[in-house]
Amino acid sequence: MCFRVIDGATVFAGEDAVILFSAGFRPFFLLAGAYAALAMPLWLGVILLGVPLPTELPPPWWHGHEMLLGFGGAVLAGFLLTALPNWTRTEPLSGTGLVLLALTWLTARVMALTSTAWPEALFAVIDLGFLSALVLYAAVVLARTGNWRNFVVLAAILIVIAGNALFHADVMGASEGTGAAGLRLALNGFVLLIALIGGRIIPAFTARALAREGETVEIKTPGWLDAAALLSVAAVVVADLFADGTFWAAAITLIAAVCN
Repeated sequence: MCFRVIDGATVFAGEDAVILFSAGFRPFFLLAGAYAALAMPLWLGVILLGVPLPTELPPPWWHGHEMLLGFGGAVLAGFLLTALPNWTRTEPLSGTGLVLLALTWLTARVMALTSTAWPEALFAVIDLGFLSALVLYAAVVLARTGNWRNFVVLAAILIVIAGNALFHADVMGASEGTGAAGLRLALNGFVLLIALIGGRIIPAFTARALAREGETVEIKTPGWLDAAALLSVAAVVVADLFADGTFWAAAITLIAAVCN
């Protein structure tokens, strides 16, 4: 993306918009960075100066939700829309579809900050619709190309969506006490994604870095250790949801930490 100086003024040219929405990482990584730069000072104003937020969400809930589903959701979308073409050898999502997805994310962020102005159900539908649409698109692309191996990534994203659904259920009054649990579930979904993707790319990046230094090293991780690392994190997701604060939840978390 670039800007042009015309008659002394910096403008955003039409072709730049085409470039911006030519691949998923362009708008979503930009949005994630911009949102972090705006939301963090606002949150500091809330906790240090008592700045009121125009939202019905309790301040810690707004902070937790927007950190995970706002910033984290944008990063997740940018990653997945970039990885899909590499996994499937297909063209990336671009143009109108990408614009609509980005607008859905942006609309949900505005509604989260100004929830007093919107029906709670509408906020829930749009916010949940963002990652749901992303997963649906990815599932179609993976299924068409027979790339079943990477459906496990979508399963982890569904955990994030489920956590968001529990959060909204509490906000709307459809359930009681599920808001905080929903945010923990969403957080654990991201932890599972980090373990899954990190387990793939960290060895590859390490090997490439060593190769640039002239060292040819084949990095191997035992299959049983890969499985233990992922399954233990999956167990943490379940334990944190159903046995939070117990000895068994702590033990499972410790095992997951050691395996990873």
